[in-house]
Amino acid sequence: MFDPLADLNTFFDPEEWACEVVLWPGQPEERSIYGIFDQPSELAEVGGEVGHIALSPTLRARSSDVEGIRQGDPLRVMPCPRLGIVGGDYRVKKHLPDGHGVSLLELMQ
Repeated sequence: MFDPLADLNTFFDPEEWACEVVLWPGQPEERSIYGIFDQPSELAEVGGEVGHIALSPTLRARSSDVEGIRQGDPLRVMPCPRLGIVGGDYRVKKHLPDGHGVSLLELMQ
């Protein structure tokens, strides 16, 4: 039986769903990790028009990879055409560890 919490490597494999992310770009502690980037949106009706509203982008990563990251810390999502990710520079809005080895970083530009 597949246990996603037992083998996080499957989720954070750059050949599958993960993209490269540089933590603290341009700073002495700069380093690269792999995470799952998402820029969610939802359909909403505004003034009788239906359109997409962008929600905060997120990054899921191993908690051990983002240990020490704090609100306001910079990170760079590298372009990943295979996954349709343009990339860009972000700051951490919230760091939410799930207690099972994965953290969700809510991002802002």
